[in-house]
Amino acid sequence: MATLRQKLQLLRGLIDGEMAHTGPFYVQVNPTNLCNLQCQGCLYHSSKMRGISPTAGDMRYMPFDLVEKLCEELPSVGTREATICGEGESLMYPHWFDMVSAFKRAGLYVQLFTNGTLLDESTASLLLDSGLDVLNVSLWATSEEEYVKCYPGTDPKNFEKTLDGIEVVTRLKAERQTPLPTVILAGPLNRHNYKSIDKRISLAHERGCNGVRFSPFVDWTGEFASDTVPLGEIDTVCEELANSKTVLESLSLSHNLDEALLRYRFGGEVWHHVPCYAGWFYAHISFDGTVKPCGRCPTPLGNLNQSSFEDIWNGPEYRAFRAKGLTAKGLASLHQQCDCSWCCYAKDSYKVQRYFRLIAPLLGRTA
Repeated sequence: MATLRQKLQLLRGLIDGEMAHTGPFYVQVNPTNLCNLQCQGCLYHSSKMRGISPTAGDMRYMPFDLVEKLCEELPSVGTREATICGEGESLMYPHWFDMVSAFKRAGLYVQLFTNGTLLDESTASLLLDSGLDVLNVSLWATSEEEYVKCYPGTDPKNFEKTLDGIEVVTRLKAERQTPLPTVILAGPLNRHNYKSIDKRISLAHERGCNGVRFSPFVDWTGEFASDTVPLGEIDTVCEELANSKTVLESLSLSHNLDEALLRYRFGGEVWHHVPCYAGWFYAHISFDGTVKPCGRCPTPLGNLNQSSFEDIWNGPEYRAFRAKGLTAKGLASLHQQCDCSWCCYAKDSYKVQRYFRLIAPLLGRTA
């Protein structure tokens, strides 16, 4: 979604080394830390990790005045896309419809992630009314049997409930003759579902989705090693993902296979392959106004309740983070405070690297 001018401005910032000359291409906005599921491996709501979620006192939702502030400030710095996703279930945020609508009025391209359990006729109708561009439905299973393993302690009937909710959205789209929102079936590949890649594709096609997204299951804390894809099976997973491209294209389903395969290629040591450029193109905004460089870096770089987004974006904390991400020594220090393994932004960092490495030697730097 970034324009050529934004990309050139990003490179200009990299030449300077710290100062960004364009705002983030996209931001992730976390509206709430409440959730109605306990996904196995969730950093915030798994039964093993309950209580780890950072909070701001008793706050559980983003105040809507912060949403309005973002609508004013993000376009002014050049941001063009917002993804609504975070520690909890997006549709449990009381003002989700107003948030999407406000972001759309501000000219942003808007994606929303949901676990799909709250999709009914009324909610689906509001989703279409809001102008949402992309609806990502996270479903980790392709059957009730897999659902029980991926969502322990949760009613397995939620599996069909989620699929039925997707069908409601796709039916209403057909009735209104509108292409939006694009519906994506998303989810990580773990020990319980990695042999069902073809089934996920079939489910997406049968329920009227427009695409699928695959990602590696990440054992963030070491508590869920038994849920990861066995190391000896990763090559097989990559081969099956690569082979599924023909099927996906024959079904006219969009996909993120290149991104998924790159993440598997880099694995848990992405910082050995590419610098961290996330601080140049992305920002994570929590429900309490905290701005972080990404969801896996707990270090706050500012708060929207005290400063404007523009001041935070080029403030001393953000600039220091960017500088660290460009050197091996800096990356090592960041890795001590951030969980960079299986990085979600590896693909975008890799894209930046492809161009900046051509310029870096002229500046007397390595890239």
